[in-house]
Amino acid sequence: MNRLHLLLTTLLITMLPLTAEEWANDLESWELGTPPEDLFVIDGDFEVHAHKEGKVLRLPPDPLIECGLLFGNSSKASMTASVDVWAEKRGRRSFPRFGIGVHGISGFRLRVVPAQKRLELLYQEEVIEQVPFAWKSGTWIHLKLAIVKGSDKPTIKAWAWLADEEEPEEPNLMHTPAEDVPTQGKASLWGTPYSGKDILFDNLKVVWETDE
Repeated sequence: MNRLHLLLTTLLITMLPLTAEEWANDLESWELGTPPEDLFVIDGDFEVHAHKEGKVLRLPPDPLIECGLLFGNSSKASMTASVDVWAEKRGRRSFPRFGIGVHGISGFRLRVVPAQKRLELLYQEEVIEQVPFAWKSGTWIHLKLAIVKGSDKPTIKAWAWLADEEEPEEPNLMHTPAEDVPTQGKASLWGTPYSGKDILFDNLKVVWETDE
């Protein structure tokens, strides 16, 4: 293959239209108990639980470690993940911590840290951005995290809003790395039950681009 032919072939591949695929579940079709096989549990005793508002994914307070699982399909392209989370504090000083991620365990992650009254954006488990955020105990909160891949560097956008609020037009956090970062993987959700109470997850959804 000559150099011109190789260049034209590469250009054609990069110009192929991308399509979007979606994995979404409100959990109502799942059996109670052990999560189905399309969830990959990293740590924690997650279970499908009957809640007054319908089925939820329950993370019990024991063991007291950072727990997580992966859902959807793996991708290295643009990806948007979302989840609803319910949690409670205990007393005045014990707060839970929870979040959602894209592109695998070491990819980008949006984390709610009620004890510090802030949202954090992490990459490879290190905090890279943070902003103040007013969380309410015992209230559902919507989390959404997107990685938008361009021709150069990706843009990371993160949203968080309470159930009785409208989705913000602008993201709470936005970050563009100094250079391209080669990330790939599934969407993830995370919880650390520091308050000694259940953390509940519902309405898991992830949309990713594919050239297939």
